[in-house]
Formats: sequence, C-alpha cells, structure tokens
Amino acid sequence: MMRVAIVNTYEAVGGAAKAAYRLHRGLLAGGINSIFVAAETQTGEPTTLRIRPDDGPARERARAMSALIREEARPYSRLAEEAYPLFH
Repeated sequence: MMRVAIVNTYEAVGGAAKAAYRLHRGLLAGGINSIFVAAETQTGEPTTLRIRPDDGPARERARAMSALIREEARPYSRLAEEAYPLFH
C-alpha cells in the first residue's frame, strides 16, 4: 500500500499550498493513504497534521514523522541518486 506525506508551510493559503492540498484530496479520493503536514492549518480536516516546531508535543510529532518518512524512503534513495546525480 502506498502512503504519501505532503509537507508544506501552509495548508490552504497561497498557490503552492492550494496545489498541494488539491493533490492531497485527489490522492485520498483515489484510495491512497495521504496525510498533509503543515505548520499552519486552516481546514481542520482529520487528514491534516499541524506541526509547529516551537511547540513541545508538535516537535516530537515532527521528529517522529521525519523518522518515519526517512525510514520509508530509504529503499528509494539509491534510485534517486542514480536518477538525479546533480542533486546529491
């Protein structure tokens, strides 16, 4: 099963946030497990996680989410290095 985490500063303010939010909603509609992680949230949707690093519990959630993302991305790091050598 594919799991996707979309990370952005804002959930719904600004062009990039709106595009990322539409992507998130489309993934959910397609049956893909997606979570939207943002420092500032506006919708209150249950699939959105607000993380503010200056907040103690949120900082711990951010660390846990980062560790989870790194662990799940580990098998693909070699592929990314081969596909995009200039960025590594």
